[in-house]
Amino acid sequence: MKIGVLQPVSGDLGYYGKQALWGFFAGMAYKGDTDPIEDSTTGTYTATAGDTEYELLVRDSKFDADTAQSAATDLVENEDVDMLFGTASSGQRGE
Repeated sequence: MKIGVLQPVSGDLGYYGKQALWGFFAGMAYKGDTDPIEDSTTGTYTATAGDTEYELLVRDSKFDADTAQSAATDLVENEDVDMLFGTASSGQRGE
């Protein structure tokens, strides 16, 4: 299963985005009874829980609505993610 993860890991709310990302990784680790991913940067990570392997595609929304929308569109249309997770603030939603 591919999960697109959108968080502001840079910019004004970078701290909150990193905290949300670490929380997400901790939840995945808890479910899989493994150590959490300790990185808080963009990229692709793999987590396993039970019989399911998760591919986590992390993108930086930069706390910007246009950047978040563009990243979400790319994840859905080009990366074929099964679901999206994020963002740390409703300020990143498009109007």
